[in-house]
Amino acid sequence: MNHFGAVVRRVAVVATLTLSFAGPLTGRAQSPGGHASVTIAVVDTFRYQNADAVIVRRASGVPHDVIVVRRDKLRPSLLSEAVVVLRAVRKRAGDIPSADMLIRVPTPKQTHRFQHAAGEWSRTLALTPRTRLDGLGTASVLTVEIP
Repeated sequence: MNHFGAVVRRVAVVATLTLSFAGPLTGRAQSPGGHASVTIAVVDTFRYQNADAVIVRRASGVPHDVIVVRRDKLRPSLLSEAVVVLRAVRKRAGDIPSADMLIRVPTPKQTHRFQHAAGEWSRTLALTPRTRLDGLGTASVLTVEIP
């Protein structure tokens, strides 16, 4: 079984949550160039036990997808793994989720093609001032386009 098959199988077992975030998170689900946006939020206080990063998918919120990462675990390998998981989920469930979901990002086991971009995102997020976000606490926020 390839990595994507394992990710999709893991995604099948997700916790469905009703989440409401308000604040300066903005973005669009699909850009004209065929790339979808995702917001990355690096938080000081991480409330998801047994995970270093999670993907929050929101059916009625914008942005629809937020990768939430513990500040002390911010690494390019974890961000690129989150993007791979999100792409697998989007391929199976669509760019715009039909229900709110919380998906745990597994520990990275290999290098992905997003690793270089994730390194740039990590450096940018490390320098981005923290903002108070309802439902997330204090976070550094960056919205990026992924193919």
